[in-house]
Amino acid sequence: MNSIKLTVFAIACLAVLSHTVQAHYDPNIGRWISRDPMGERGGMNLYGFVGNSGVDRWDILGKELPEKLKCCKIKRIIDNFDSTRERVEYRISDDGYWNHPTGKVFTGQMTVECADGNTFTASIQSGGMRTKDSTVDGPSESNPNGDDSATPAGDFTMDTNRPGKGFPIDTRGTGRGSITKHFASYVGSHACPTLNVQNEWDTFVELMNMNREKFKKESVKVRIQYPNARPQGSRGHGKNDPPLIPVAIPVFSLPE
Repeated sequence: MNSIKLTVFAIACLAVLSHTVQAHYDPNIGRWISRDPMGERGGMNLYGFVGNSGVDRWDILGKELPEKLKCCKIKRIIDNFDSTRERVEYRISDDGYWNHPTGKVFTGQMTVECADGNTFTASIQSGGMRTKDSTVDGPSESNPNGDDSATPAGDFTMDTNRPGKGFPIDTRGTGRGSITKHFASYVGSHACPTLNVQNEWDTFVELMNMNREKFKKESVKVRIQYPNARPQGSRGHGKNDPPLIPVAIPVFSLPE
């Protein structure tokens, strides 16, 4: 009896499993051995994947996009920072480089505009932190709060490829270093426009992946704006801001 158990265990250990973000796939039997994270919403087959149509349908994170976003070819992204909050001071990193406090945290809403007229929105934040060698002036006797380190305003492009934790934004000519749009579970950022709600970030990543793989877009347009309180300080924010784009008012066009 013991030898039979040992044999079965040895055979089971030879199975090679592929682990995705959300589920396990066994290439030996050609099936998923984990349930679809969507449950019954994904269909009667709880161990299926995009209706067994992996060529024509996309679900890179294992979390299907909402129906209205399944054909969202991104036209433009608007980061609208319309409010502020006090920064939260965190422990400076062990190497002494990250998390030096400065200025305010700017919060607002990101709106992804689709070519078909649909939109996706998410909460965003930026600022409140600086690196040790940053050109942003930190708190001092004459400037107790320090200068703001928020994302620069303007029209930029963002890569749809994510080489690290975020999508790179080209802000050359603004005096800023490299910035990315990424997820942050904490309050504030080192000048990056970050999303801070996990499911919103997951949906956004799925959208960017779809635009890269399905629509072959290498980059998308990004507008960053501050309609109310603009960041202040040594980086010259607000000097060359483009005209504001209203994101709360829908824009309708008449048929030709």
